[in-house]
Amino acid sequence: MYETQQHFARSMRASALTTLRLTTVALGCVLIAACAGTLSFAGTGAQAAARHPFVPLTVVNQTPDTLSITLPDGGVASVLPHRSDTLGPFRPGPIKLVAEAPISGVRYGAKFRLVAKHPMIWTIKPRQTELKITNTIDIPVKVLVDGKPYGVVHADHTETLDHIPPGNRIIVAMGVDSAYARRTTTDLRPHTPFAWSLPPRIELGPNAPLGKALLVMYNDGNTALMLYADKQPAVRVGPGKIGKVTLAPGQHRIVTEVAGSKVRVTHEVAAVANRVIEWHYPGGETQVKLNP
Repeated sequence: MYETQQHFARSMRASALTTLRLTTVALGCVLIAACAGTLSFAGTGAQAAARHPFVPLTVVNQTPDTLSITLPDGGVASVLPHRSDTLGPFRPGPIKLVAEAPISGVRYGAKFRLVAKHPMIWTIKPRQTELKITNTIDIPVKVLVDGKPYGVVHADHTETLDHIPPGNRIIVAMGVDSAYARRTTTDLRPHTPFAWSLPPRIELGPNAPLGKALLVMYNDGNTALMLYADKQPAVRVGPGKIGKVTLAPGQHRIVTEVAGSKVRVTHEVAAVANRVIEWHYPGGETQVKLNP
């Protein structure tokens, strides 16, 4: 009986040991399979990265224009003036890009060879040209390109202004202390000076401020007048004198009043920038005319 119990116990221990070994082997197989699967996935990812090591391209726009960049896939990206932006990523290898300023028409081109794991930077620097201004008139003028001042050219003098951005630009010469103004539009070429000789001085009107209208009252009567513009007292004009009122462009109501009385005459006046409205008062009736 005792031997039978011992035999049964040995049989149970052997069975348990066999089960444990089988379980250990099974777990080992599972772990090996799991590890093999992980390594395979990592290998697949590495191979994919090796096949497609995309490269970013940073564009630094140092020009005064917004640039439109045509991408290899036909898309278009915009980079604002004096800003940078990262494009792509792109596949390694040769790449050709063109950047254009839509307003000025200036184009910039570049060819690169992108290398995996080496981000590329494309710095676009502004091209420059020069303006040679000949001032033949008797007053100094300040020169503006697209509204930005670039210098002053003195009377009867020639000055060369540099660091001018090329492209289709609006150039304005304005009298420093007068109403003289001239404007031209031209296509400036990189590294090609543009010569401009200012035409003779022609006043826009008697002391007419640039961008404003000037109302000139000639009092040919023998009575002083009070001049009102849009209900506001403007000027008193004595007999035989001339009065001047600066007006903003647009419609205005002008009232003349005989000094010391309540006699008034009202006129609706259309003021035009840089033009002179001459008003002759003969003493009894008035007339308004706009200079051609």
